[in-house]
Amino acid sequence: MPLTSLYRRLSSYRFSDSLNGIARNLSATVVARGVSMTVTVLFTALFSRHVGVGGFGQYAYALSLTTLLGGLCGFGLDNWAIRELVHAPNDSARIIGQALFLQAILSVLCLGGLAAYFTFVHRDPTVLAVTLIVGAYTFLDVSGLLVISVFRAREVMAYEAIAVSIGNAALLAVTLAGIALHLGIRGVLALVSTSYLLKFIVIVWYAKRRCGVGSLMPEMKPAATPVRAGFPFFVSSIGSTVYANYPRLVLAVFVALPVVGLYAAAERIIALVLVVSGILDIVVYPMFARRIEHSDEAFTRVYQQVVDFTLVVGLLIGVGVASLLPEIVRVLFGNAYRDAVPIGMLLVPGIAMSTLGYVNARAMFVLHREKMMSVTVAATTAAGILTAFLLIRSYGVKGMAVTTLITSAFGYLFYFFYLRIKLGLPWITARYVTFFAMFALAFAVAYAAQGGGLAQRFLVNGAMLLFIVVLLWLTGMLDWLRVFQVRVIAEDATVGVASS
Repeated sequence: MPLTSLYRRLSSYRFSDSLNGIARNLSATVVARGVSMTVTVLFTALFSRHVGVGGFGQYAYALSLTTLLGGLCGFGLDNWAIRELVHAPNDSARIIGQALFLQAILSVLCLGGLAAYFTFVHRDPTVLAVTLIVGAYTFLDVSGLLVISVFRAREVMAYEAIAVSIGNAALLAVTLAGIALHLGIRGVLALVSTSYLLKFIVIVWYAKRRCGVGSLMPEMKPAATPVRAGFPFFVSSIGSTVYANYPRLVLAVFVALPVVGLYAAAERIIALVLVVSGILDIVVYPMFARRIEHSDEAFTRVYQQVVDFTLVVGLLIGVGVASLLPEIVRVLFGNAYRDAVPIGMLLVPGIAMSTLGYVNARAMFVLHREKMMSVTVAATTAAGILTAFLLIRSYGVKGMAVTTLITSAFGYLFYFFYLRIKLGLPWITARYVTFFAMFALAFAVAYAAQGGGLAQRFLVNGAMLLFIVVLLWLTGMLDWLRVFQVRVIAEDATVGVASS
C-alpha cells in the first residue's frame, strides 16, 4: 500500500480520539452514579433501621427543607459556570471564587433562617439540630457541585468520579462507625457531615492541582456578575427543586413525622431506580443535539424512535418494580416500614413516566423551550400543592401519593402531546391509544395484586406483561429494529463529521 494511502487511512481515524474521550467521560459518569446509588441504598438501609421510623421522618423532613433551600443557595451557578469556563478557562479562579462567595452568603442566611424558625416559631430542639447538620452538609455539597463544573467544562469527568467515590466510601464508613458506637440521630449525622467535607476538599484539590485553577480565597469577594448571569438558571432550578420536595413538606404540616418517614421510604425506592434511568440524560442529549444541527427532520425521526423505545422500557421497569416492591421495602427498610408499600404502589408509575420525562426534557432544551418548561413546572407545582391540601385532609398520606401521581401524569401526557404536535408527528394513533390503555391497566392490576404473595404477584403481573407485549407487538410498538436504527443514525452522523 502506498505511504500516501496509508496516511489517509490513518488520518481518517483521528476523530476516534474524540469518541474515546466521550466514552471515557461517559464511563466515569456511569461509575460515579453507580457508586452513589449503591452507597445511597446501603446508607438508607442502615440509617433508617438505626433511627427508626420517627427518626427517619425527622431526617426526611430536614432533608426536604435543606434541599429546597439548597436550590436557593446554589442559584443555578453550576450551569452558569460551565458555560463561562468553556469560554474563559484561564479565568476559572475568578469565576469559581465569586460564585462560591455568593453561595456562602446565601448558605449562612438560610442556616440562620432555619435556626430562627425552629427556635422561636416552631420550637423543637431535636429537629433544629438535625436540620442544621443536614443543612450544613447539603449546602457544602451544592458548593462542591459548583467546583465540579471545572471538570465538566474541561471534559475530565474522571476527577469527579474519583471525588464522588471517595466521599461515598467515607459516608459509608462513618455511618457504620456511628451505628457501632450507638450514637443517636444527631451523632450519626454529625459524622456524615465529615464525609461531605472530605469530598469537597478532594474536589477543590483536583481542581487546583489537575485543572490549573488558581487560589480561590483571594477571589471570594462580592460581584454582580454571578447574580445577574445566574438568575435565569436559578428560576428553572428552584422550580424543579420545589416540585421534587414539596410532598414531604406538606405532609410534615398536616401529619406526623413518622408518616413522612413512610412516604420518604417509598419515594427513595423510586428515586434509586430513576438513577439508572437518569443515564438517558447523558446518552440522549448529545444525540438530539447532533441531529437537530443536521436537520429538523433528522431530529424528529430520532426523537420518535427513542420515544417508542423509552415508553416500552419504562413500562416494563415500572411493572417489574411493582411486582417486587414489598420485598424491596422489607430488605431496605425492615418490617417497620411495611406501611410504605401501598404508598409506593401509587408512586411506582412515576418510574415509567419519569423515564420518558428525561427524553422529553432534553428535547425541550434542544428546541430552546426552557422558558415554557419553567412555566409548566411552576404551574404543575402550584396545582400539586393545592390538590395535596384537599386530598390529604380526607385520605392522609395516600392523598399525597395520589397527588404526585396526578401531577406526574399531567406532565407525562402534556410533553408527549406537545412535542409531537410541535414536531408534526401523529399522536392519535392506534398504537399509542393501546399503549396508554395498557399502561393504566398494568399498574391497576399491580396495585390490586400487592397483597398477594411473591409467587402470586409474579404470576399475575407476568401474565399481564405477556399480554401487553403481544398486544404492543401487534401494534408496532415493539419494533426493536428502531433502537438499532438510532445507533446507526448516530454513527452515520459521526462518520459524516469525521469525513468533513
